[in-house]
Amino acid sequence: MKVILHGATNSSNFGDFLFADLFYQKVVECNKNGETIFFESPKFGLGKFFRKELGYTHKQTYRDLLGADALVYISGGYFGERTTSLKESVKRLLRYLPIGLLFIIRRKPILILGVGGGPISNRFLRISFSFLMNKAAVVSVRDEKTANYFKSYGVKKEIKVTSDTAQVISENSLPTLDLNIKLQLENVFANKKIIFLHALSGEKVNNLYSEKIIPALNKFLDRHDEYGVIIGYDEVYSKSVDKLSLKNELTSKFVYCYDYQKPWQLSSLLKEVDVIITPKLHVGIVGATLSKSVLSFPIHSEKTKRYYEQIAEADRCISLNEINALTIESMLENYHDKKIELSQKIVTSANENLNLLEKAIMNLK
Repeated sequence: MKVILHGATNSSNFGDFLFADLFYQKVVECNKNGETIFFESPKFGLGKFFRKELGYTHKQTYRDLLGADALVYISGGYFGERTTSLKESVKRLLRYLPIGLLFIIRRKPILILGVGGGPISNRFLRISFSFLMNKAAVVSVRDEKTANYFKSYGVKKEIKVTSDTAQVISENSLPTLDLNIKLQLENVFANKKIIFLHALSGEKVNNLYSEKIIPALNKFLDRHDEYGVIIGYDEVYSKSVDKLSLKNELTSKFVYCYDYQKPWQLSSLLKEVDVIITPKLHVGIVGATLSKSVLSFPIHSEKTKRYYEQIAEADRCISLNEINALTIESMLENYHDKKIELSQKIVTSANENLNLLEKAIMNLK
């Protein structure tokens, strides 16, 4: 049997890579004597970073597409909009719709598993994604709001509401942290607790960090010298990122800059920290899954707020555009020693996405 996987696989993004690897490994496990192939196209398919980190060498051909038995849209937030621009909508259509139409024409099953989406302002994009869902064999989404959006857009297909697939990760499933990194951390921090400060590239967000997060963190560290700080990223940026700029703004002597290269190594690093400050979704989700104290200050807050509402931790998530330094300082004081403990219901619902995948593949054999 031949299975095609597709999703947001053309970047170095931490969360999207975790989904690609989790789904790839699950299909390979269930489809031992078959072929598991990532969709590829000149601009919208599997990127070099994913290919390298997955150890994936297959070169997809048109024969693969015409001979495949099923298409799997893996988890990710791509059933929505990054921006409301026409250019963004066209790119999403070209990236995700044509391969789905091919499988609909060929009358082969489509599985859409653990995706997030909505609201969608572009009417044609709404219609297209809703059409894919109505034609799919199985649809699961990672939160209730995604389901409600697509029902309002005209999806009649049963939509199973689960939770984010990344929550299937456990401490035992992670690789050992690179020895050199571990030794460097021991040298910098000794027995100190660690705050992971998740940074982003870009002048606007760096200015917000300098205005809001850094002053709050400095005041917190003045009172809590038991903590040090790791500054890290969750993407490999094409332009050089001045990691020292944030480091120089911190008053603590105990600061380490982490160079993101391997997603699973970042996960292992997060296992070693105590508190996570993040503007993005999946560093926070992995932190919550590993029972860390997470504070979320998103730039694009819609999808991120949904997650913290779902796990009953909504007070930990406030838009970086709306919050001030005083509130961040207060949140650090209130939450630094309060770990997130996911309910068994949330963990079970996250596993449901991969269980649905396994069941569908077994039924195809």
